[in-house]
Amino acid sequence: FCKGISMKLRGKLYPGEQTIVLTRAHPGALVGTFVYLLVAFTSASFASTARSSGLLFWAGSVVAAVTALVALRKIWRWSVTRYAITTHRIMIIKGLMRRKADISLLLDGMGNRWVSQSSLGAWMGYGSFHVDYAGGFRHQLMHLPNPERFRNIVEHAWQDYYPLRVSYV
Repeated sequence: FCKGISMKLRGKLYPGEQTIVLTRAHPGALVGTFVYLLVAFTSASFASTARSSGLLFWAGSVVAAVTALVALRKIWRWSVTRYAITTHRIMIIKGLMRRKADISLLLDGMGNRWVSQSSLGAWMGYGSFHVDYAGGFRHQLMHLPNPERFRNIVEHAWQDYYPLRVSYV
């Protein structure tokens, strides 16, 4: 999950900003997607055996197509979303071609930071990283692989790269 500090992040970085970690959500985020795929395959199977009734055939076909499209959309979003920790911020990067930082969470604006894991997440090795900002704004990065390590790297970046951030702000 950890990439080296020399890793290149496509997109705009601040002057002097360096990427520390670039990762994507844990594959456990796709567990719910497999339910959609199961429904799609079951509906397609039902539609193929219900040829005697046009209504049942079309109903099964429509349910199969819709649930398959929902599952593919979820898989696509998972595959093109990345989380990055830089010397200046945490970025949530979405997209394939344009690679823009959809959300940038500046390290200097962070308040409380903590990790939470469900029992399934603890078993599979993923969890959520939460951060509070002034004004009551709270952001949650979900399905992070090894969330405690992610939090530790954020703490390290927040403390150790402060002089670098101050010199460029």
